[in-house]
Amino acid sequence: MIHIRQLCPLYTSLPSARTLCAALCLCFVLSAPAQAAQQRHSRAAAQALFTAQQHQEKGEAVKATTTLERYLKKHPNNPDPSVFLMLGNCYFEAKKPAASHAILAKGYALFPKDPALAQNYAVSLAGMGKHATASTVYENAYAVSTPRNPSLLYWAGAEAYADENFSRSMRLMTRLLASHTPHRRSWLELFAYVSIQQKQTALAQKYLQASLDAKADQPQLLQLLAQIHLLHSRYEKACGALEIAYALKAPRPAQWRQLARMYLQINAPQQALRCQLKAERAGKSETLSKKAAARRERHVILTAQQLAESGHSAQAITRLQKRFAISPSQAVLEAIARIQLQSMDFVGCRSTLATAEKQALSSPTLLLTAAYACWHQKDWKATRSLLQRYAQKVQHKTTAMHIIAYLNSILDEQKAATEAVQSIR
Repeated sequence: MIHIRQLCPLYTSLPSARTLCAALCLCFVLSAPAQAAQQRHSRAAAQALFTAQQHQEKGEAVKATTTLERYLKKHPNNPDPSVFLMLGNCYFEAKKPAASHAILAKGYALFPKDPALAQNYAVSLAGMGKHATASTVYENAYAVSTPRNPSLLYWAGAEAYADENFSRSMRLMTRLLASHTPHRRSWLELFAYVSIQQKQTALAQKYLQASLDAKADQPQLLQLLAQIHLLHSRYEKACGALEIAYALKAPRPAQWRQLARMYLQINAPQQALRCQLKAERAGKSETLSKKAAARRERHVILTAQQLAESGHSAQAITRLQKRFAISPSQAVLEAIARIQLQSMDFVGCRSTLATAEKQALSSPTLLLTAAYACWHQKDWKATRSLLQRYAQKVQHKTTAMHIIAYLNSILDEQKAATEAVQSIR
């Protein structure tokens, strides 16, 4: 029997979407123009917000933060909620998430019915992985928003799902779909996922089918509908939904193979064979695309080498770096390092090795190239270290060991000379 989890992965888009939401909320909600603030706030608060905004526009983040902190110290008993918002934004932009979270928490504790504070505090909680609390605060933000913002209720459900509190997520999503129309696809997707988790799919099937009746070309919803059919062993309906979904968006070879097994389960061998053949063709296409990418990479490297040999090293490296940004590979980094060494950019050559090591793309060639760069810089210790690592990675390491022995003699001489000078002093 095909398990429903084999058909589609569980809801995995929440973290990336939540991160995007955090960035948008903290930049959009917290950056209210100071001119508008003056109309709504006390004179002292408006002045602090205006001055901080001016500092931010000039890139003076520290001065903006100081201005808002000074205001809060002077008005501890009657602060303005927008000051907490802007200060949280300042900390966030200064890459101080803990400080941003702390000031938003303080503001929310004082003003729990302020929609903007509630929303941004929820974003901060989500960013720190506190999904249960984030869900509660999002729900509170929805309750105090005017007019009601359905996105807040959706994020409350999403955070409950991330916390694996599926019953709460289902309650929130049921409330959202009952209260707000038209239904967005992201709402339906989350509701379907949580319904499958809870094995209470009747309402989810109804909503999915209604959305598909209104707009048929929604392959993700069709796959979710297939999952629901599978959960109830309705294999023919599941196969039908997947056939339409795959006609709209080409699936991976593994998905064709899964569909082939489903057809075998309902005794449809010809359909299973057709899907298996499609899986094989799709697999060959993937292989061909990989070969095409490899050919493209070889062409870029060859062109770069020709440019470098004709005296255009900078242009050659730029081309290779653009290629690496699109498709990171060891071969491209090795080509960059070789050209950097040839053009005597020893600092750049060592930096290329550092880039390779950060991305787990280091190689004996890169180690040796960086060792030559260190040699030219007379950085004997770094040269020896790199050669020792190089010698561990290659079969024929005699040459590397001879050079290491020579370097050791240089270092011994330097040490003896230093000790002699110190003894004279």
